[in-house]
Amino acid sequence: MNSNTKLASAALDGRRGATPHALRRRRGDRAIDDRGRVLRLRAAHAPRRLPPAALELIGQGVTIAVATRDAAMRPQIARAWGPEVLDPRGPVRLCVDAPEGSATALNLAERPEIAVTFTLPSTYQSVQLKGLTVEVRPPTDQELELVDRHQLAFSADVQKVGLQLRLVPRLLDHSSLVSALFTVDELYDQTPGHAAGAAL
Repeated sequence: MNSNTKLASAALDGRRGATPHALRRRRGDRAIDDRGRVLRLRAAHAPRRLPPAALELIGQGVTIAVATRDAAMRPQIARAWGPEVLDPRGPVRLCVDAPEGSATALNLAERPEIAVTFTLPSTYQSVQLKGLTVEVRPPTDQELELVDRHQLAFSADVQKVGLQLRLVPRLLDHSSLVSALFTVDELYDQTPGHAAGAAL
């Protein structure tokens, strides 16, 4: 497994029995579930400002790979759509392909660590963000509109590398999407080349 999919973080106390799509939010340095229970404590952290080049890349027809992990440090990869940068310092919202009961859905509900890689298929320009998931819930209609616009941009870009458009709809199922909001605590250049893995 390469470094893009490994989330190296200390094991934290998880809560069993949480539903995969349950609302979770942060209050200060605490993660709180939909019943008001404190799930975990984390040290305060300063969010990273996304540089203009990263913001421009995220706004294009990128492919988005979301890496989560379980309590045993087993990684899981999922596709995501409709990125929305709420502020240059984050947080960032995505609609993640996480069917109920899937490993990704369970990881999002129980573990905060997340790594997200954005890659433009026609150029392989890539950036990776790492942070903590602070909210998981069903997507709104507005967020699903962002998903559809992103799919159109993605379709236009992958045509440049020869992918047939008829295959693109198979990559997206609205019914399996969840809206995930995460902080941006680490930022890396993952474009293939000598600078791949360098912090931004």
